[in-house]
Parts: sequence; C-alpha cells; structure tokens
Amino acid sequence: LEEQPEVRAHGSNMKARQRRTCIQDGKAEVYTCEHLLASLYALGIDNAIVEINGEEVPGLDGAASEFLQGLKQSGAVDLRASRATYAVKQPIYVREGNASIVALPGSGKLTVEYHLDYPAKNGTLKATRQIVGFELSSETFERDIAPARTFVFEHEVEALRAAGLGKGATAQNTLVVGPAGVRDNSLRWDDELARHKILDLIGDMANLGVDLDAHVIATRSG
Repeated sequence: LEEQPEVRAHGSNMKARQRRTCIQDGKAEVYTCEHLLASLYALGIDNAIVEINGEEVPGLDGAASEFLQGLKQSGAVDLRASRATYAVKQPIYVREGNASIVALPGSGKLTVEYHLDYPAKNGTLKATRQIVGFELSSETFERDIAPARTFVFEHEVEALRAAGLGKGATAQNTLVVGPAGVRDNSLRWDDELARHKILDLIGDMANLGVDLDAHVIATRSG
C-alpha cells in the first residue's frame, strides 16, 4: 500500500470478520494472522516488525510449524526492556450462547484448555467431542500445538467459497471433515481439531500485548 501503513497487533485493532481474525488500522488491514502471532507468542518474541504485501497472511500447510521454524532460524535479540505481563487475579469470563471463555488465576504461566463439541447435524456431521489442554512453552507449542491444521466441515465448504473465503484451501492444507471422517487426508492426532482451536486461541490472545499468567478454558469458542 502507498506510504506503507502499519497496524499494531493489538486488541484495540481487532475487527469482526467472518471466520477469520483481522487487525485493521486505517488502510492497513491484515487477516488470518493468528498462526503467525501464536508462533511469535510461543517463542517469547513481543517486539517485531512483519512486512507483508497482501492483506492475508499465507496459509502454508494450514498450521503454524513453518512460521515457527522460520522464526527460530531467524533468531531473536534480547532487549534492555522489561516484558509486559498480566496475571489474572479474579475469574474473568465471556459467554455468547453456548460458547464461552473463562480466565482463572494461573500458576505463573499460561495454561490453555479447550472443549470442542460439535453435535451431529442432519446426517452431514457426526458428533465430535474433544478436550485437550497444555501448559504453554516453546517446546509444547512446537511439539503439540503448532502442527495442528485448520479444519472445515464438509457441509460448510460451498457456502464459504460462495462468500469468497478459503480460495487457497485444499484438502492438504485444510482438513475437510465429514460424516466419514477427514476427506483425502489423515489426522496427525485424534484430537487435532481441538489442538488447532488452541493454536487459534493463542494467536488471538497474543493481541493482548502481554505475557499472560492464567488458566484459560475455552468451550465451543471461535
């Protein structure tokens, strides 16, 4: 864009967009940035400039491992500045319908627990329930979270394409889930869908701009 406008990855710049995380400040708008931001957060990188010549962060393989490896190879520099931190002291929650996120006091680190629950739907989806949780570190993120890929349900594909979303999606970089399971691909874990939800959640929480000391429980959240 002309004049190379910048947008800070911060909650004050987050905008509501269908099925994707978006940050915007004036002409500068970037979406699907959650996998990249999650990788930065997991590596403890809280001061970086990311240059991009399009409005969407590349999807790559639908997960965060390639971002993580690129950042590790680039390396980071310690700055003579204190890190911004926030410790949850009292329960905080938000709820909309049957979706909720709760933040409880932590034990000095960030732990994230996700409850995935999709009921069976008109023969297009079998009931899918998964619960998974991790204490976040660069090691657990790399091993247990970063490789988990984006997913979409088979009955949603045409509607998303009609809305102009997922143009670069294939069965290789997006898990297409139907009544018979994953189409033209295989799961990396039985609970890969819930792990990916944790990946997205970490990427969104990175927009807090702080290291978070909390136990976060998310249920059916997007």
